[in-house]
Amino acid sequence: MSGKIISLDNFRNKKEPESDDLNELLIKAHKLRGRIPKSDEMVWQDFGNLKGLFETRLNELLLDNRFIGANIFLCSSYIAILLAKFATKNPESWYATDYAIKGYESRDPFVLQNGADVCFILCTLYPERCNRRSMKKSDYVSLGSGLYHRFYNQTGREIGYYMGDLFELMSEVTAECVKSL
Repeated sequence: MSGKIISLDNFRNKKEPESDDLNELLIKAHKLRGRIPKSDEMVWQDFGNLKGLFETRLNELLLDNRFIGANIFLCSSYIAILLAKFATKNPESWYATDYAIKGYESRDPFVLQNGADVCFILCTLYPERCNRRSMKKSDYVSLGSGLYHRFYNQTGREIGYYMGDLFELMSEVTAECVKSL
């Protein structure tokens, strides 16, 4: 298996990836645009292609609002997978702090990622639930963003960096995506 070597200097300096990566992502987003069925044509029992449905609609919204960047399209692909996963499987816990503590104790970066994912889902799909107890939605945004950044620092996986930086924007776009389906 061959792969492309990615310089970490781009991530440290918060530079965008090379333009040909963006071109590939724009081409993919453009091809997906318009493939989403009208709501009266949708068959909700078909969970097999939830990822494709979410990714298509997210990319359509991003293009319509002129949110264009390789980092944004990478996040939309990740979010499509995340939404499809949460549609079929509940998280281990809905308490984001559980993941922060468990991730710190176990030193498992994927626990941090799961915690960040829960924060993202709560902020996006259940914002009213974020204002329970002593936490507010802004606390979940900060916690989720921080968990994604810690995940990136421990693994070097760029999606953690991008999701951490774009947490709030992508949450708003995703909420709009879900409302429009």
